Amino acid sequence: MACAISGAYCLSWQQCEGGLFAMCFARAYQEIPKYQHRDPVTSKVLFCDQCPPGTAVKRHCSTEEPTVCAPCPEKRFAEQWHWGDSCQHCTSVCKERQIVQRECNSTHDRLCECIPGYHLVVEFCVLHTACSPGFGVIVQHPLLNTVCEKCSPGYFSSTSSSTEPCIPHRNCTQLGLKTVRPGTATQDTLCDTENKEFNFNCSHQHTECHTGKQYSSLCFIH
Repeated sequence: MACAISGAYCLSWQQCEGGLFAMCFARAYQEIPKYQHRDPVTSKVLFCDQCPPGTAVKRHCSTEEPTVCAPCPEKRFAEQWHWGDSCQHCTSVCKERQIVQRECNSTHDRLCECIPGYHLVVEFCVLHTACSPGFGVIVQHPLLNTVCEKCSPGYFSSTSSSTEPCIPHRNCTQLGLKTVRPGTATQDTLCDTENKEFNFNCSHQHTECHTGKQYSSLCFIH
C-alpha cells in the first residue's frame, strides 16, 4: 500500500524509514478526502486523494499513480484539504487601525487584529466605549466592545475610561488616619492627615500627597 508524506508517496513500507514510517502508517489509516477526476487516457472516473493543507495538486491521480501534491509557494497558503492546482494569495496588508497578529504561512493567511483601544465591527476597527464614572472595565478584547460593570462596595472609578477597572478605596485606618468622608462608587475615601508626618504616594487615580510638620493637608481624589 502506498502512503503520502507532504505530497510525496512511499511506494513501499521499506521506503518509510525511521520517523517517516510512523507518518506513513498514520496517513495510511487516516480518512483522506477524495475528489472525482476523469482519467484523460482511460476516460474512467477516479476517486483521487485531495491535497493536505499547505499544498496544491501538481498532478491528478491516474489508474497507475496517486495524486501528486506540491508545497504552496511563498506568500500563498492552503488552509484546508482541497483539489485545486494552486494556493490562495496571502493578505498583503492589514486594514486601517490594524496590526499583524500572525504572519502568513503555507497553511494560514495573515491574521490581523485591531490596535489597542479598538475592536472589530464587521470589517472595521472602532474605538472602545468608555465606562462611565462608577463603572469599571471587566472585559476588553480586539474582537469585542468594552464590557463595563458597576463598582462593587469598597471600590470606585472616578473617571470615564475604556481601559481601567474599579480600584479599592483607600483604607484610612491602615494608614493611621481618620476617615473624613467614606468612599463611594465614584469617589475615593477621604482621609484626615492633620498633625501627621508622612510622605504618602497615593495609588492610581489618587493625588500625590506630601505632608510636613509645619502644615496639614487632605489627601483626596480629583
